[in-house]
Amino acid sequence: VTDAGNFDWGSGRFRMFTEPDESYHGLVHWDVFKAFPPAGGANIAYIMKMRLQLLRDMGNCAAPFNSFLHLQGVETLPLRMERHCENAMKVAEFLNDHPKVSWVNYPGLKNSPHHDAANKYFEKDHYGALVGFGLKDGIEAGKSFIDNLKLFSHLANIGDAKSLAIHPATTTHQQLDEEQQKSTGVTADFVRLSVGIESIEDLLPKVSWVNYPGLKNSPHHDAANKYFEKDHYGALVGFGLKDGIEAGKSFIDNLKLFSHLANIGDAKSLAIHPATTTHQQLDEEQQKSTGVTADFVRLSVGIESIEDLLEDLDQALNS
Repeated sequence: VTDAGNFDWGSGRFRMFTEPDESYHGLVHWDVFKAFPPAGGANIAYIMKMRLQLLRDMGNCAAPFNSFLHLQGVETLPLRMERHCENAMKVAEFLNDHPKVSWVNYPGLKNSPHHDAANKYFEKDHYGALVGFGLKDGIEAGKSFIDNLKLFSHLANIGDAKSLAIHPATTTHQQLDEEQQKSTGVTADFVRLSVGIESIEDLLPKVSWVNYPGLKNSPHHDAANKYFEKDHYGALVGFGLKDGIEAGKSFIDNLKLFSHLANIGDAKSLAIHPATTTHQQLDEEQQKSTGVTADFVRLSVGIESIEDLLEDLDQALNS
């Protein structure tokens, strides 16, 4: 569109230019853009109306080559959707059991109010790629969650082959006040995922559980607060790796800063996989009776730089 900027949109015949636009907090396009200083005082009311409202609401026309690419993608859509739905179901189940998540909205979950309708109208076990969930700590947790994602891309679109995430209250819906946001279904704790076709092992954490009395979801947290000095919960951390005994051995082998030793309480950080070391002479039942499972890794955290320790743990988990 080429706009010469000479037309008088403020003549009174074009109310969309001269009356407040509620979707932009009462902006009057003609008043603001008839002689816009950043554009050298030019009349850019028409082109800004197109960009701010029409393009926002209707989108633009696809170029011929873009249309060709879309058709290419449609040919493999059924195959991709199988992976989208499979991954989204696993992500929803993971979030549904997570202690920091207050709710999950995904029609594939049996506790979803839409589950029966989805089974009626959707293809069997194909519930789509969109997963919505709420974080217990609200808006700040939502922003922090987005900032700390590594594989998910922070984008507002959906249906991509890559996984996408957004916190609507601080992005797409930030121009609305709290009541307006709620009327659209957006709450401060809400995060929306569009789950892609990547490996599910890369999308989900590799750690299935953590045992540390300092964590609020630990069964020992209250007792620790009662008997330990404030905020002093000790140096021992236990956790489980999702892929079991082989993952435990691999994790230990790939540590660089942590030392592979059975003792605890050292100034340097130590790690051990008991099922394949200290308790390997016991059978599975005997190991379990001592609290040792195949996935269990025990850390004795030392006094090194926390940045170095976390970097070492991260690379070992990803190896």
